Order: sequence, then C-alpha cells, then structure tokens
Amino acid sequence: MLALRHIEPFLTEHSNEAEERAFLTVLAMVCAQSPRARAADMREPLLNGRSTLGSSMAHAVVTHKLFSDDLAEHRLILLARQNSTGIHRLLPRTVLHLRGSLVPVRWPGLIEDLTTWPIQQRKTSKQWIRDYHRTVNRLRAERTTTKPDESETE
Repeated sequence: MLALRHIEPFLTEHSNEAEERAFLTVLAMVCAQSPRARAADMREPLLNGRSTLGSSMAHAVVTHKLFSDDLAEHRLILLARQNSTGIHRLLPRTVLHLRGSLVPVRWPGLIEDLTTWPIQQRKTSKQWIRDYHRTVNRLRAERTTTKPDESETE
C-alpha cells in the first residue's frame, strides 16, 4: 500500500492495527477533501484544545447551518453505536460533508479517537455527544450576547 509510506513516520514500531487503520482512514479523508478545504486546513489553526467530532458537528449546526440540530444529534448517535468496522465505514462521509462546507475538524484528535475506538468506544462516543451539546450551547450563548438588542435599534 502506497499510503503506508506517508503514515510510517507517525507510527511507532509497537503500533497496532487500530492505530495504523486510524491513520489510514484520516489520511484518506484529508486527501478526499476538496482543494479548497485542504487549503483552509493549511491557513486556519486547529480547533482549540481537545475538540472532537462533536464540536465540529456543533459548528456545522450553529455557525454553518449545515445540519438541523436533530439531524446532527441523530448522526452522532448513529456513529456512536458503530463497532470498529462500522465507524471506519460511516465516518468519512460525515467528515467529508463537514469539510465540504469548511467546518473545521481536528485531525489529530480524530486519529486518537479512532485508534482507541476498539477499547473505548463508549467513552469516546459519550465525549462526542457531550462536546456537541456543550459547544452548541456555548455558540448559541455567544451569538445572543454579541447580537445588539433589537429594542435598542428601533
């Protein structure tokens, strides 16, 4: 596999199959992005802290209006229920949809989540869903505090 040449520097000699598969899946998602999205990755800093797919989905809902609240939550729950094979099969479509609208995705965090998925699926999926709700609430609160009071403009 030609892709192994690109991920080999990031793998240790003790890397397991889950880690290798996580790197290959994320590499495929990065390469499948539009040139516009790849250029945005190069220009924009990574999302702050330990943001997860849940945070990205929240930005897609609130900032980019890409999904409805219900659809985003349903998609996260669907992903959360997947075994290792299922998450690697379904996740790329969701991520490419996000990147198509330039919603930021934190690639290193996604690699980490996929690497630990076989043993920490419940923990990771709970974190995604929690981050989704927390980020949605924070972004909506920020929007209401930055909007001028409409009664003052009349």
